[in-house]
Amino acid sequence: MSGNIVPDSNIIIGFLDNREGFPDLSNLPTDTAIHISVITELELLSFSKLDSAAESIILRFLSDLTVMPLTDAIKQKTIAFRRSTNRKLPDSIIAATAIVLGATLITRDNDLLKANFPGLIAQSFI
Repeated sequence: MSGNIVPDSNIIIGFLDNREGFPDLSNLPTDTAIHISVITELELLSFSKLDSAAESIILRFLSDLTVMPLTDAIKQKTIAFRRSTNRKLPDSIIAATAIVLGATLITRDNDLLKANFPGLIAQSFI
């Protein structure tokens, strides 16, 4: 895997929890850039049972990534994606972020993997 990737929240959670079958996001080729949606950042840090140790791990991991804000281009692509696929708003924003960046969305969400939307490149790690 090389180029730009946008891992879905479920991929990052699995990686940080060292779950079997999840990609090792710390050992990617040097030509791979990881970007995440601001939605993913919010999902990772707003878990109600997050303790300070886990928060530190997440913040350290996030410090090595590019967190993409909700730009006008991402907003417009989100609207188009959600209207055509009827996906939840957070999933639509994450997918739109990947589309706008020309990046591969990495997810375990079967519905996102099946979303037939122009410009969305999705890859599974199931």
